[in-house]
Amino acid sequence: MPQQVPSDVIAFPRRERVVLAVVLSENPGPGGVARLTVLAEDGARFPLPADQVFARFPGLLDQTAAGPAPQRLGKLRAGASTPLSWSKAIAGAPAGATLTFDELAVAAGARTSNERLRVALALGASEPWLRRTGPTWFVVPAEEARAKVAAAEAARRAEREDAAIAEWWPRRESSLPPDGAKGAVEAIREYAIRGDAPGCTTPVSDRGRTLAARFDMVEPDQVLDALAACGLLDPATNPAPWRAALAGGFAQDATDEARRAAAAPCASSGREDFTDLHTVAVDDEETTEVDDAISVRRVPGGVEILIHIADTAAVVPVGSPLDLVLRARATSLYVPDGAVTMLPGVLVEDRVSLDAGVVRAAVTGVFVVAPDGAVVSSRFVRSLVRVTNRLTYDATRDSSVLAATPADAAALVAAAEALRAARIRDGAIVLNLPSMKVRAEDGAPHLEVRHQDTAGDSVVAEAAVLYNAEAGRLFASRDVAALFRTQEAPRGAAPDATDPLFPVLVRRRFAPSHVRVEPSRHHGVGRDAYAQCTSPMRRYADLVNQRQLLAVAAGEPPPYLPAALETIAAEISERERAVRRAADDRMWHWIALDVKRRGVTSFEGVLTRAPRRGMGGVWVPDLLQELPLRAPDRWRAPPEGTRAVWPVGRVSPWRSRIELSPPPEEKT
Repeated sequence: MPQQVPSDVIAFPRRERVVLAVVLSENPGPGGVARLTVLAEDGARFPLPADQVFARFPGLLDQTAAGPAPQRLGKLRAGASTPLSWSKAIAGAPAGATLTFDELAVAAGARTSNERLRVALALGASEPWLRRTGPTWFVVPAEEARAKVAAAEAARRAEREDAAIAEWWPRRESSLPPDGAKGAVEAIREYAIRGDAPGCTTPVSDRGRTLAARFDMVEPDQVLDALAACGLLDPATNPAPWRAALAGGFAQDATDEARRAAAAPCASSGREDFTDLHTVAVDDEETTEVDDAISVRRVPGGVEILIHIADTAAVVPVGSPLDLVLRARATSLYVPDGAVTMLPGVLVEDRVSLDAGVVRAAVTGVFVVAPDGAVVSSRFVRSLVRVTNRLTYDATRDSSVLAATPADAAALVAAAEALRAARIRDGAIVLNLPSMKVRAEDGAPHLEVRHQDTAGDSVVAEAAVLYNAEAGRLFASRDVAALFRTQEAPRGAAPDATDPLFPVLVRRRFAPSHVRVEPSRHHGVGRDAYAQCTSPMRRYADLVNQRQLLAVAAGEPPPYLPAALETIAAEISERERAVRRAADDRMWHWIALDVKRRGVTSFEGVLTRAPRRGMGGVWVPDLLQELPLRAPDRWRAPPEGTRAVWPVGRVSPWRSRIELSPPPEEKT
């Protein structure tokens, strides 16, 4: 007679799967919960509280079948482990309901023990349609479950694509990527274009960054370079707006607000009318955001300078949808390819910009300047202005164009020179270094040196300092918090102006500027309180200060308290740095393209930094920039200040980089 063997099969959850076991014995336990001794599929024997069992199948194991119980349990699993569509099985169950196993078995149409066993085993893969809560299962809302299914499928697809691009990457310059790698190609392209600055990344670009790390490319510019080399990057691609987090455009509510503001008439109530004054705006030819203009009147004891700043605060209320977008953008971006404005274009063009011939709202600073450069009086008012002439800097080499008459223009220029001399007496450090202006036209770079030596350069620069310094002085005198620009004293002694490295050495002296809500000296401009208000169309910090300034001038409470300004200062400082980095990178992209296009093989320059760990620096007057010098490990560098002809080593436009090499005769 065959030996009697245990035959009751149970199913219970263990981590992410359903375990089958045979019951060896059953005894009373504490609290009325029976204690089972079970033998599981893997041969493990252990006690199990009965309340952990969600399904029991009496007599399911054939009592006369041969073989050990674990082996027979394995056969049972193999025979019952077929997929079950839980989305269909529970289609009639309401979302949020909790169901027992028996109810789930009925919903799945299971009648026999083997069919019920199939349902029990399928519960190990019931996510995301069901979520186990003890002995019952919670019915997840179908929309949520489908989203999880889609996410899981996307993850599996991404894993396949990542494997495909990893296999193709080493031969990328000789073959096209496989069709099965499209998503991975897009991810690595998005990482290359967006970069990895805070606020610029997306889940897709994060995936691309992970892929790039697998290819030993730790910088997005390396990926840009690689994609360009294998033809996967459009030559016209401009990553700067993406890396500055300014490429996403404006939300619909912000755009609607801008259009309404642009269409609204410019109200004259409460504004001084300066439209009869001869007013000039001086900017680069390509400038679209004209946010400052100047008028001049000769008065007893000096000159009255009227500096008109676009009244951006009048059309962007604090805390409005548009204001929140501008706060996130922080500043405009200027690159050789063009500009990405902080404000929506319709607002710039139709309402705010101080364009010639149209009446626009402004915040005018009226300053009387004595012949010695002292500011005799100052006031700030809301105004109406009409720019008479829009001028380029080159046009102001004839200074007479700066005012209605040559005599008025001469008085304006003399006042600017007196203001500058007064600042220098007060400790300001005024530099007039040339800069490199880079333009891109029809896909080709154009480089020209800008000397900033016109009458317009002097007048515009001193007007901005005057306006911002007087605004800062007013804030400080009224104990009003603002976004003050501060700068510590220069380091070390001033270099000799005849030193060939003068442009490099003098820049090294300057400490970085900071934004603080309390006034502190700005050593560069020579003022104890300096609050920039002159570019409210281009910089959010200036818009904030313009709002504070208008409130103080009107004797009203300022809209921002110090704590709020501290938060804004931290936000915009980081954003401004990101935009500057993006602009610099794009400028150097075009400079490198120019060097490559012209086939430049060497530059005359002066060694500024002896190589350390293989990298040094060379000042190149032709580019008005310091270029990196890559040298062999054992190269013996000459003294800093040595002038030589330095061969061009590596030119990587997409990495915004030009590297020089040691002169041949200096190599060892």
